[in-house]
Amino acid sequence: MLVSDTLFEAGSPPPHFDYVIVGAGSAGCALAAALSEDAGCSVLLVEAGKYYGRMDQHPSLLQRIDKYSFSLGPGQKFPANPRFGNYAWSFEGELNEHLSATIVRGKVVGGSSAINGASFTRARPRDYDIWAEAGNDEWSFEKVLPALRAIETDLNFGETALHGSRGPIRVQRGSRENLALPSRLFVEAALAAGFPWDPDMNGLSTGGVGMMPLNAVGAIRQNAGAAFVDRVLARPNLALLDRTHVRRIVVEKSRATGLEITHRGRGHRVSAGEVILCAGGINSPQLLMVSGIGPESKLRAVGIEPVYAAKYVGANLADHPYVIWPFALSEKALAADSKRGGGLVLNYASTGDDNEDMRIIPYAGSNALGGTGPAGLGFHCSLGTPESRGEIILRSASASKAPSVRYNYLKEAADMRRMRECVEMANGFLQSPGYRTAGASIGKDFAAIAASPAKLEHWIATNLYTAYHSAGTCKMGPDSDETAVVDQYCRVKGVAGLRVVDTSIMPFLMTRGTHASAIMIGEHAAGLIRRTPN
Repeated sequence: MLVSDTLFEAGSPPPHFDYVIVGAGSAGCALAAALSEDAGCSVLLVEAGKYYGRMDQHPSLLQRIDKYSFSLGPGQKFPANPRFGNYAWSFEGELNEHLSATIVRGKVVGGSSAINGASFTRARPRDYDIWAEAGNDEWSFEKVLPALRAIETDLNFGETALHGSRGPIRVQRGSRENLALPSRLFVEAALAAGFPWDPDMNGLSTGGVGMMPLNAVGAIRQNAGAAFVDRVLARPNLALLDRTHVRRIVVEKSRATGLEITHRGRGHRVSAGEVILCAGGINSPQLLMVSGIGPESKLRAVGIEPVYAAKYVGANLADHPYVIWPFALSEKALAADSKRGGGLVLNYASTGDDNEDMRIIPYAGSNALGGTGPAGLGFHCSLGTPESRGEIILRSASASKAPSVRYNYLKEAADMRRMRECVEMANGFLQSPGYRTAGASIGKDFAAIAASPAKLEHWIATNLYTAYHSAGTCKMGPDSDETAVVDQYCRVKGVAGLRVVDTSIMPFLMTRGTHASAIMIGEHAAGLIRRTPN
């Protein structure tokens, strides 16, 4: 049920719930739906943004992925369409020593799944197994596969050993036969270079070119709020508080007992058997720190008295840097083409690496997922496994003051080398017969940059951006890992009654987008929470 001031009656004790979930994003929505399946427990989902209900009740900007737009260069504010600002948090981001940027995350029931590009690519099976090998055996591919299948209805493959057909999120890949000219040329060049065609992208493949799985059907996205929460909000044991801000986690005698919140301009307290943070890779560590759980010196620097010293809260930030290498095709070739399909991606391993650590996405117009817009062709070149790490830095003791996000992109030499090689390979595709026939060109300035490794690296360093895949800031790991903030059951170490369930617990960033895995984390964690006391 959607609740409001009626939850807080004057003179009554704070309302109590068995589970209080902070953040109705990808993970939080899935977790709330899964936990509330048990009619014997009560669940409260708290979200700062607004609840809209079904997808057809959402504003058009949130419904359609063709309304989505990227920032194409350093210093530009994302999103290009300022109306997204009504549905997003904004953070100050420092990409590297050269670049700053505005970082946005979804502020609506559905979280960033309501404003992102709708890519629904899973991590590789090997990515999850790496988590398990690091001391998190509950997160191997074998153990998370049931959750990956449970969350989806795969409209291309249906019910298989790898895919589901009864989940809340409908997943669909575009048609190879309907690809627009720039995308067809990309497929031809990739296949000619020896890369295989991957018809799934969410299977057991170790790389190749193929259609990107999307949580969108007919350009209408399936966000996590509409898919998971709206369908179960009638449950009497599930409550939703939207447009509600969390001020801090209440910790008493080393145990989280509830939240202090602001709802409709008034302060309230909520009591909890367990508090579960699902606020994402930026907001979850921020809420821990403003509640006194974090690195002592950094907390005291902004006037916070530590409740529990947790040195690595906010550290270990990992995300996917990318650049867009621009090119042009002849107007005659583009005008002769009537097809408009897109949504391609190439996954591959960099030189000397078998980790399938790189991605190239052919970019066309204002929508990186497809179409041949009037301008703006390019290759989206992305690093899947960055070695460089950043951190979340508090700028205030108040949760209402956004923290700073410091990425430290390409600080490690191996990261820059791989990014340069990625751009060089993408640029080399333009020499394929198909691109040459279509009049592919990059112009003299970019030709000079491409001819010099030093110039190319400088261009990359001053033109990169971020994929908004923040992860690792509340890292999961065993007691032997001093950098771990939570254990593999998502329990915050040193503070009972408190868990984190979102991308911030990822011990290592996956090689592909984080959206599908964020929802899986919420679904899979529900079973772990039921099994483990806290």
